[in-house]
Amino acid sequence: MRSYQTIIHEAELLASPPTVVVDLLRNRSAKTQDYLMDKETEAALARRDEPLINLALARYACYGETLRPLFEAGVTGGAILLPGMGSVPWPAQSCTKFWGHAPK
Repeated sequence: MRSYQTIIHEAELLASPPTVVVDLLRNRSAKTQDYLMDKETEAALARRDEPLINLALARYACYGETLRPLFEAGVTGGAILLPGMGSVPWPAQSCTKFWGHAPK
């Protein structure tokens, strides 16, 4: 069961500008601050479909359920690269390791 604090935090993030969300994701990744963010919050941020937030999620997301649709969409459209690898396209071999099959 989600706490009321997590639900309120999610609502705040959904109302925040993309740059604020990116900063929060970056700080959470660097563990400079403790944030209440669960799978549902990451999924809600992905549903915003903001390019800057999607890029930050691709780099800083903690849950595979968030990453998988972002990378699958990028593999077919060729638009999203793996930011953590210095903007090098993610090879098909890595995709197989990540979710069990090569991209279609």
